[in-house]
Amino acid sequence: MLAKAAAYIAAQTAAWPMLVVTLLIVAAIGALVAIIALVVAAFKAFAASTPEAKLKAAQEESSRLSEELNKAKEASDSLKSSIEGYDAAVAKMKTLTKGTEEYR
Repeated sequence: MLAKAAAYIAAQTAAWPMLVVTLLIVAAIGALVAIIALVVAAFKAFAASTPEAKLKAAQEESSRLSEELNKAKEASDSLKSSIEGYDAAVAKMKTLTKGTEEYR
């Protein structure tokens, strides 16, 4: 029984250094992942600040604004057409005589 207790204590004692080593390895891997993430973020920031990237972003924004301008022009033309149709209907109503079938 004493031998079993000694073996158990020896096993428990031997596990602590293994646990510490495992935790150190996990911490090192975590630090390596963090460093890689920082390098990638720095590269993306640098790539976005190049003149080529700025030109590309400006071209994309210009294209988007052009599309929005076309949509606004179409909406304006539609509104203008509706107003002209309304004005024509009002002018036609002014020519009607009160009390006639057409006036109703």
